Amino acid sequence: MDGVEESKRAAQFFRERWSGQSFMAIGMQDPVLGPPVMQALAAVIRGCPPPLELPHAGHFVQEHGEAVARAALAAFGDH
Repeated sequence: MDGVEESKRAAQFFRERWSGQSFMAIGMQDPVLGPPVMQALAAVIRGCPPPLELPHAGHFVQEHGEAVARAALAAFGDH
């Protein structure tokens, strides 16, 4: 399938060489990229903190933009 090798290289990079800060938000009602998929992705990203869980969000977490923005700013140290 197209993109499989590139995706494997990306996963290897984030698992082995990533050294930046990470922030992840999960729409807990997302039927495609919900908690199981996103928790697995978080486990691949080196140093990824526990994701922000948005209980009422679906696939489009940006619809909960203020909550995500506030949490991201706090995570990255902007008070």
